Amino acid sequence: MTGFNPPVAKGPQKGRNKSFWPIALMFIVIIATLLALFLGRLSFLEEFLPSTSGVLANKQEAQINTVVTHSMRETLEVVLNSGGDNRVYLRLKLSLKLGRAQDVPFLKNLEPAIRDALIPYLQELRPNELQGSRGIFLLREEMLFRINKITSSVRVEDVYITEMQLQ
Repeated sequence: MTGFNPPVAKGPQKGRNKSFWPIALMFIVIIATLLALFLGRLSFLEEFLPSTSGVLANKQEAQINTVVTHSMRETLEVVLNSGGDNRVYLRLKLSLKLGRAQDVPFLKNLEPAIRDALIPYLQELRPNELQGSRGIFLLREEMLFRINKITSSVRVEDVYITEMQLQ
């Protein structure tokens, strides 16, 4: 009759210790690399890593993200459609926000066309349509739409009203 023979412990397992050291070494290398990046020692690797912070990594990105504005030389002056005998004058001075600085000379050449596109629109406005922040917002949006139709190859990002008078 054979009895039950329990398994005999064979001592420490050497296979586990051999697989532990490569993993530990890789972990140490990763921690050291991240620490070096954090301290700025491996700054040449930053161009390969995705940037998640709001801080710009280099000067080229800072130049790309600068705001370029162009102030129109002439002031737009029109008589609004008041519907009565009294005349209401509107005087506007505009600045245009551009995406690139090299687009400014092109936009300067198109200023007469921009002016010719905006004046008929402004002449049909009624004084009550320009009252309040909603009226100014709609005015800016419509002018931006009309300007971008003219400057199809150059994108104007925003229209700033730098001066506005109703008389």
